Amino acid sequence: MSYLITPENHLIRRVPKQPSHIVPDAAGQLSLTSAVFKYAPVAPRDGVSVDVLEIWLALGSREQALHEAVFRHTTASGAGYVAAVLPAAVPLSEGLDCVHDPIPATEHQPANPAHALILGTIDKTLVF
Repeated sequence: MSYLITPENHLIRRVPKQPSHIVPDAAGQLSLTSAVFKYAPVAPRDGVSVDVLEIWLALGSREQALHEAVFRHTTASGAGYVAAVLPAAVPLSEGLDCVHDPIPATEHQPANPAHALILGTIDKTLVF
């Protein structure tokens, strides 16, 4: 199944709970750092890994969507993740491509039909 990502879609980025990605702001609220989306591709089809929220929603509830995309995963150190939801309109308006890239199941990993990539160089000059 191929899915065309449009500006109306929402992309879920799995963010590790670590200081390089999440910091408190002046009011004590947690904020994401630029490291969450910063990326320099090393291969032609290499990009920032995200999930398309609408694909997960078509397969279940919002809670199931976030569980599948984010909360069932842990880092190598055992830490969890939080979800960052980004309108696809943001990277698309910056000239980046958003492409559906489903992952088939393997012996060690379930399938991820909602997986997608944001393609292109993302640095601090882009505003997400």
